[in-house]
Amino acid sequence: MAHKFLSMVASAAIASSLLTWPLCVPASAGDAPGVPPAQAVALPSQAGHGEAAVASRGHLNPGFFAAMAIPSVAYSEASGLVQSGKVTEILARSGSHLVLFLRTDDGRVLQTMPPGDKMDPAILSAHADIWADGGDLLSVISDRSAGSLNILLTVFLLVWLGRKMTKNPGKLAKPSGIGEVTFADVAGQDEAKEELLEIVEFLKDPSKFASLGARVPRGVLLEGNPGNGKTLLAKAVAGEASVPFFHIAGPEFLEMFAGLGARRVRGLFKAARGARRPFRWLQPRTWFVRCPAIIFIDEIDAIGGKRGNGGGSDVQGEREQILTQLLTELDGLAKRGKIVLICATNRADSLDPALLRPGRLDRRVFVPGPDLGGRTKILAVHARKVPLAEDVDLEMVARLMPGSSGADLANLVNEAAIFAGRWGLAAVALKCFQAARDKALLGPERRSGVMDDDMRRLVAWHESGHTLVAFATPHSDPINKVTIIPRGRAMGFLSQVPETDQHMLSRAKLNDMLAVAMAGRAAEALMSGDEMISTGAEADIDSATRYARMMVTRWGMSPAIGRMACVGQEGQPIASPVTMARVDHEVQAVIDAAYDRALGILESMRPSLDALANRLLDVETMSGADVAALVHATADSDRIAA
Repeated sequence: MAHKFLSMVASAAIASSLLTWPLCVPASAGDAPGVPPAQAVALPSQAGHGEAAVASRGHLNPGFFAAMAIPSVAYSEASGLVQSGKVTEILARSGSHLVLFLRTDDGRVLQTMPPGDKMDPAILSAHADIWADGGDLLSVISDRSAGSLNILLTVFLLVWLGRKMTKNPGKLAKPSGIGEVTFADVAGQDEAKEELLEIVEFLKDPSKFASLGARVPRGVLLEGNPGNGKTLLAKAVAGEASVPFFHIAGPEFLEMFAGLGARRVRGLFKAARGARRPFRWLQPRTWFVRCPAIIFIDEIDAIGGKRGNGGGSDVQGEREQILTQLLTELDGLAKRGKIVLICATNRADSLDPALLRPGRLDRRVFVPGPDLGGRTKILAVHARKVPLAEDVDLEMVARLMPGSSGADLANLVNEAAIFAGRWGLAAVALKCFQAARDKALLGPERRSGVMDDDMRRLVAWHESGHTLVAFATPHSDPINKVTIIPRGRAMGFLSQVPETDQHMLSRAKLNDMLAVAMAGRAAEALMSGDEMISTGAEADIDSATRYARMMVTRWGMSPAIGRMACVGQEGQPIASPVTMARVDHEVQAVIDAAYDRALGILESMRPSLDALANRLLDVETMSGADVAALVHATADSDRIAA
């Protein structure tokens, strides 16, 4: 095993480093206990060089030793002289090797070389003046020990990384608390819960199905968009069955070293097979009995993708090893214990077919986004701990969030509570939910940026154009509100709320949507002429072009092109170049028709357009009811004037 080998190397390095303990001596040898501070001592005359031994600042001159023939002695003999107290001064010189110069009490000067450039601790504790040539003793000795220290630190780092990367697989996914989440905590997914009830019954009473010769699926694949509640459903299955729940993400199996990912798969299933319920003293029969378990692998597409698409890379090879080990474990579930594997992904089309065949992940449960009733139930679940004001209607709040996931709704409730606290309210009011919805869709308000009068007037006419065409077209969604307060990158916006969830769109509704999208640009042109139109219609043009192209190329709503698909699922052209040129021409015609229609509506309602724009300049935000009242009042005034 890699980490065991690194541990052995580290132990050897630590043992060898114990011999280099002089690293821990003080910066000056004289600071050590029992060692007097180093002093400048003049050596007695020896071969006529006594005066030359004194340095200019009272210290010994190291050059003196290079100018005279110093007799060498064995290190053991020098150590004996030091321990016997016959040495009064020691000079340590660092060069290619560590050299010690010793002055004895009878005036002799000797030199010796410590074996391995390591000083005997007995020398450091001797009653002699010890100092270094060109620095303190620590720097001289550390030059000899730095290599050992670097090796020690490197080995320690490798051991630490090895243990982190080869962590016990059973500890990667510790079982969560039993019964923490149940189906009562999951709302808006009634069909998915019905599909998973069989798994719960199997985990509670396996003999019920075994007596009938039935085999419950070994693996379940939950597929759906992010935030729809796949993880919550898996936890609820474990909570309803009162079994341990092992949760791990697919990317956690991928490792730097080949083979470790497959080892983690084996360790995970081994830990699940050995799972036990919480220990209960009053239930002796459950003391040593293993229980079923659920393994949940999120983002299974990270390791379960189709094989052979990686071009032979090392990463692809590691993923295929992990997938092979996972398939092996799935094949052995019937013999190795009552374990159910639940996987989740939002890319089911990218999974390997071997993973989806019967006997493995043989049950696929689609987890869609919640409808209006589901969103209302989800809001009720998340609003349990939130004090709501009397004006809050959760169904109305759910209408404000079409197409939202459970995670979006949970965040909406939290943001609404934050707004209530920011505004000093005792309970969360409807306006808090509306503010949270606007922030989630467009971003926070930008009241710090001051717009000049011309820009505010242009924005007011632009949004008034959207609003009036939405009010006048029969298939447009009802108006919730219109504002010219900037949010995010939008200088203003029109909010429309559909009365029901829309799973299909008619051509009439799409044409109304295109007219509403182009009405902002039409209002600008009507107000100040074609030369003064602005870039504010960028998002509107992009949206209109996208819908118009889908009508022509995918939905067969163009008489010129006919009922044929011109692009594939990924948007790539599948028709001839001649046909695609006709497509571009037809898309332009659809958008031009929508613009002309919007311009005609605004020209016929010019008094209402002027009144609405002026009103927005005064109040900045108007509700759908306010818009309807203003339009009807303007129309009545026109009839009276006529």
